[in-house]
Amino acid sequence: MVSKPSRYFRFSSKSEFKKIINLNQFVVKREFFIKNFNNFKNYFKGKEIDIINEKNTAFIDIPLVAIEYINKTNLKALNKLDKKSIDKAFQINFLYRLYSLIHRKKLIFDPYLYKLILFGLGRNKFIMNYLKESIFSRDYLTRLKKEMTKSS
Repeated sequence: MVSKPSRYFRFSSKSEFKKIINLNQFVVKREFFIKNFNNFKNYFKGKEIDIINEKNTAFIDIPLVAIEYINKTNLKALNKLDKKSIDKAFQINFLYRLYSLIHRKKLIFDPYLYKLILFGLGRNKFIMNYLKESIFSRDYLTRLKKEMTKSS
């Protein structure tokens, strides 16, 4: 997934935004960092901070940072998000790859689906929740029926 912080900041509450943003995604000037050092330290410990606002923050939606480990606070917040919130906060690359596998008729034979399911059954329950909501949505089922009738 690719984070889209500017969109999520605009369309969600500030408290929800603060829960999913990762400290590794911040790039700040040295002066700002020194001035707010205790805030950053508290955020690293899992406490909420209130230093992100429209006046002092410029969002860049280019994936510059790959996050290998999601801390417990962020993971709890991600696992509580519904499909609409995840759509606002992230670009869902794994779903695009699944759609590609479906259209190439290789979904069952490609190990990506099984790896994704195992990953989603672990700590990252938001992936499985997103997949369930996507697959059983009315739009998806309607689109699938059209594809099936086109094929036959």
